[in-house]
Amino acid sequence: RVWLVGFGMLGLLVAGPVKARNQQVRERLEAQGFQVIERDLDDGIFEFEALKAGQKWEIKADRNCRVLHQKIDD
Repeated sequence: RVWLVGFGMLGLLVAGPVKARNQQVRERLEAQGFQVIERDLDDGIFEFEALKAGQKWEIKADRNCRVLHQKIDD
């Protein structure tokens, strides 16, 4: 039972920094005029769908908050 609790605590420790980085990327995008409408984490890459000037965008960023990909989503 202690073993299972240990893994549960590990998940909480990992989730905290990931959530904080996700929020950092979101704040950077909002500072650039994007309105984030959806976000996800896939294989260590943050994926966002956002609106800007009436257009829908697809944006991907790494765990260091660097934007890797940004394009208008057709």
